[in-house]
Order: sequence, then C-alpha cells, then structure tokens
Amino acid sequence: MSNTVEPPPPIVSGISSEFIEGIGRLNDRLFILLNLNRLFGEQDKEILKEVA
Repeated sequence: MSNTVEPPPPIVSGISSEFIEGIGRLNDRLFILLNLNRLFGEQDKEILKEVA
C-alpha cells in the first residue's frame, strides 16, 4: 500500500496550481487536495458562515 502527498505540479488539467495544495495518492487512486482559503474569496466565506 502506498500513501503519499506530493506538491502540486505547475498546472494540473488546466486548473491553476494556486488553488491546489497537493496531489495525494492512496493505493491506485489519485486525489487533488484543494486549498479552500485560496479557492473561496472573502465574500464567499461570509456567505458560507451564514449557511453553516
């Protein structure tokens, strides 16, 4: 079993790497770990606080 998290490459399938925290591998699966603080703006975060 192989579980690793690697830094993001400069570009992953057209998604800017500024939103990607890393690339995770779990066995034969690949996961893109998003940086939610960069993905959502301040206005988005305020709206999410109201809903939660």
